Amino acid sequence: ALLLLLLSLLNNNVEGFGFMKGWKIPGRDRAGRAAIKQFGDKKLAVVTGASTPLGEQTIRHLLKTGGFHVIAAYATEGDRAKAAAEKDDESLTPMLCDPTALESVRNFCQEVHAFRGSKPLDKLVCQAGIVCDTDDVLTTTTKDGYETNLQVHFLSNYVLTSQL
Repeated sequence: ALLLLLLSLLNNNVEGFGFMKGWKIPGRDRAGRAAIKQFGDKKLAVVTGASTPLGEQTIRHLLKTGGFHVIAAYATEGDRAKAAAEKDDESLTPMLCDPTALESVRNFCQEVHAFRGSKPLDKLVCQAGIVCDTDDVLTTTTKDGYETNLQVHFLSNYVLTSQL
């Protein structure tokens, strides 16, 4: 009833509700119905660093609730392929996202957008990282020209967050 009131106010061009003109009611258009068919009433979560123990636990707990479809971001194709072969839950989608390559992060964002359609992203867990216990990690640069530690821990997360 409240939604209908708001929509009627919107249609009557009440100035205070002008910001709502572009809003769409989920499930009312073709894309919304497709998202409901694909995900049901589950929320959508993205977890980076999925091959790490913390990433695995995060994914396990999100899936255990039964309320999430999880897109797991793996840094290497081998880890992604292993996860795809071992997955026993249809609510898990493994994808490739290498934080040492900004192009890989951008490609991942495009894949996520294509996969989720009009479904909003409900959770973004950016916990991919590297251990900086040697000088090698602190002095190496990525193919993008940035120091590896800076790119993995900050720049890749910025690109991921801003594009999702």
